[in-house]
Amino acid sequence: MASFQAPEGFERLTDVVFLYTPGPDPDVTIAPTLKNGNTDAPPDLILLATWMGAGPRHVLKYTSGYQSLFPFARIVLIVNGPSDIILYSAKAQRKRVEPVVEIIKSTTNKTPGRKPRILLQTMSNGGAYQISKVAEVFKETEGLPLPVNAIIVDSAPGKDSISGSTRAFMLGLPKSWIVQTIGAVVMYGVMVFSVVAQTLTWQEQIVTGLRKNLLDKSLFNPSASRCYIYSKADEMVWWKDVQEHASEARATGWHNVEEVVFESSAHCGHMRTHEKEYWDAVLTTWKTGAS
Repeated sequence: MASFQAPEGFERLTDVVFLYTPGPDPDVTIAPTLKNGNTDAPPDLILLATWMGAGPRHVLKYTSGYQSLFPFARIVLIVNGPSDIILYSAKAQRKRVEPVVEIIKSTTNKTPGRKPRILLQTMSNGGAYQISKVAEVFKETEGLPLPVNAIIVDSAPGKDSISGSTRAFMLGLPKSWIVQTIGAVVMYGVMVFSVVAQTLTWQEQIVTGLRKNLLDKSLFNPSASRCYIYSKADEMVWWKDVQEHASEARATGWHNVEEVVFESSAHCGHMRTHEKEYWDAVLTTWKTGAS
């Protein structure tokens, strides 16, 4: 993917991983619409895995929100683009997110006498794919599931669909109609080829795999609270697919599974349309998981 311009204050660790470390007196006026100090047990670390092709100005709305809500938390930003799926093997992609695992381990060292408090937010299938790789690396190196207290699943997971995957890839391309038209033709062909190749080689399709990963208790702390935030107006990920996954989570023994369903917001656009309800859901989910 093209070089991502992370928000001010974020240190670049790899092409897809950035770290924000607050100073001793962080700026708590970044997002003044939110209240600060809403919990006695704030997260030490926030993992934010954005949707495919998320632009810097859109990402800033989420990092600013978290900086205001939890001003003393470190934030790991994990971005992704079409190239992360097309050009990098699963092994290579795990290598690119390894710094996230090191940060989680260092957070444990910074909280002697207690377990670290970690909030995870994943957005769309692209974010779920990236965080799955993080969880896989953590399991390989530590032999444990990702030690998160709460999981926010925004606009995901969907199901494997050539047309849906093509639309998702298009988000990462320039908005020029020429680029979009050519990109749509190319990406559709790539997706057809990919599906055929995976079928012939008995490989699991990407979205099918990440749906399973998000329910895997060996990858994610089974005690974590979880909230699915999605919309019936989402044209990228069908809301029924998200609803079904939430039901599967409950049926497979995940506790404290909540859903926040909107009627009109776009894909990964719920915070922009319903800011108060969105951050209320994040805070409620965090308090449940941290208690």
